[in-house]
Amino acid sequence: MRFYDCKTAPSPRRARIFIAEKGIEIETVEVDLRSGEHLKEEFVALNAHATVPVLQLEDGTCLSSTTAIWHYLDAVHPDPPLMGASPIERGRVADLQWHIEMGGFMAMAEYMRNSAQGFKGRALTGPVKYDQIPALAERGKQRIERFLAEVDDLVGEKPFVAGDAFTVADIDLLVLIDFAAWEEGETFEQTISRRDQDWRGHCHCDYAYHLMLRGGMPLELIDAIPEVIQAGYPTIKIFTTDITPSRRGRMVDFGYMWEVFQAMARSGGLGVIHAEDNDLVMHM
Repeated sequence: MRFYDCKTAPSPRRARIFIAEKGIEIETVEVDLRSGEHLKEEFVALNAHATVPVLQLEDGTCLSSTTAIWHYLDAVHPDPPLMGASPIERGRVADLQWHIEMGGFMAMAEYMRNSAQGFKGRALTGPVKYDQIPALAERGKQRIERFLAEVDDLVGEKPFVAGDAFTVADIDLLVLIDFAAWEEGETFEQTISRRDQDWRGHCHCDYAYHLMLRGGMPLELIDAIPEVIQAGYPTIKIFTTDITPSRRGRMVDFGYMWEVFQAMARSGGLGVIHAEDNDLVMHM
């Protein structure tokens, strides 16, 4: 089997976590969405929808949705049962997962794809171009805010979303919350402007900015790195740890770090890494 992935996209991550939890070794091919690799003829031959993830089976069959990949792998590798161990559990997990996908992922996609500069002319996934609709962005923002406000009630006192065991409902909620956190941050321009307001006219020495990227940044923020470097902010700080248990969200995964450093290298930027081991830091 061969798994077509993109480390910075949420849908492949949902499948990637499932594969890891099952303990399956699968050859992985990274697809560069930012360069449009998914729209090229070679990839469209595998998946006419031009989306990731894709799981190519031994006989050449290609599964082109996260849920299809889940169902296939769960049937071939039933342990651990990530989609429920009994008929009633499978029904409950499917119900919860559907609500997370529709109320969370679809709302976030509606907001992000209709508002982010990087999705201009590409408001829907796939090879067909669609214009953004600002009204849909506003509705999507309202929907995702409401969904996130109700997450505690969704989980309640249960150890996991669907009950006593880790399932695809937990995978989806984890990926959604991480994904939603990206949109709550600022652009480089907004951050610099805010800090300027804090310091301009109140500082009696010269100063400069050392930008810091937090974990789970959106693709459009990585795309903006060359522009911010050219604007006179050449250094970017990255943490490989959350520093303390109370400071969640600082740690940058290696996949994102690789993308950031590629963007900096193309523009002459300098990356500064706080390269501590997160497990040791959290233990100490």
